[in-house]
Amino acid sequence: MESLKNLLGSSSASTITKEAIVALAIIIGFITLEEIINGFVYNWVSRSLKKTNNQSMDNLLNAFHKPVQAFVIILGIYLTLRYLPFSAQADLAFLTIFRSSLIIIVCWGLYRFCDIDFIIAEDLKNRMSLDPILIPLLSKILRFIIIALAIVLVANEWGFNVNGFVAGLGLGGFAFALAAKDMLANIFAGVVILMEKPFTVGERITTGKVQGIVEDISFRSTRIRAGDQSLVTVPNSLLGNEAITNLSRMDRRKVSFYIGLASDTNGAKVQVVIEKIRQMLMAYPGLQADNSTVSFDSFNGNSLDILITYYTETTNNDELQAIKQNINLKIRDIVSSESVSLAVLTKILY
Repeated sequence: MESLKNLLGSSSASTITKEAIVALAIIIGFITLEEIINGFVYNWVSRSLKKTNNQSMDNLLNAFHKPVQAFVIILGIYLTLRYLPFSAQADLAFLTIFRSSLIIIVCWGLYRFCDIDFIIAEDLKNRMSLDPILIPLLSKILRFIIIALAIVLVANEWGFNVNGFVAGLGLGGFAFALAAKDMLANIFAGVVILMEKPFTVGERITTGKVQGIVEDISFRSTRIRAGDQSLVTVPNSLLGNEAITNLSRMDRRKVSFYIGLASDTNGAKVQVVIEKIRQMLMAYPGLQADNSTVSFDSFNGNSLDILITYYTETTNNDELQAIKQNINLKIRDIVSSESVSLAVLTKILY
């Protein structure tokens, strides 16, 4: 009882009763204010933001909705305690608790704002052209920073020396980086791949000794389905140090090869065959006619080598093979129609 009197100071019973009633009124007032803010003000602001299509502000409002509710209640409790005749030491403790609560509430709102569940993730993805896989990582990094900042600020409010804590985080991070050097190299390479986008899931690439379709990109590795249907897992650090050819991003496919006419074919026949093949390529649908070339390239032992080059508008491999087959058959028919023989050997470029 004596300690309670010391805490409250030397106030009479009637004064304490009056102050208790006022304190109760303050609490009830702030509870009512919280209900008004939660029910009327929040709904009004939310409707107003929806009319302006300001998605970022709407996200901010949703993130700080519950923290603001908590702030109003805590503010009411703090003002009530400050109104009551506690000692100066108690008032100082209440102030520290209130300031700590305010820090936690602000960080709570920021934490919710950075949460992946909020559409701010979509805003970042659209504005910065980020890969969707990067959004959870960025969200977790930001939330970790917010939590660490809250801990440091609250500890500082209570008089703890945070310099050692911050230094410890630095040394611990350095030690972790040394122990997990390869893992971090893969993660950083994965982030670079996801941001620069040299390839995406579903595209066909060639890198090092691997060629195939990308099935998955994670922070540690990339999985590629090879031509023999085997699944190859390549660490991202290796991909980051190798040249990558993205076959899916070609706007056309080049086909170039030689056919060898028999060496006893006369010049007029060679010219006729070349001209007919050229006309066939120019009329063939799905080819870029202006880029097609057919020419007598060289003498090669027992053959007269005709170089044929054309570009297809399609980049699909199956469609390309069908076009090549049809054109090869037409070339065979042209050569046969002119009673010209093909040489025994034919040299293929690619």
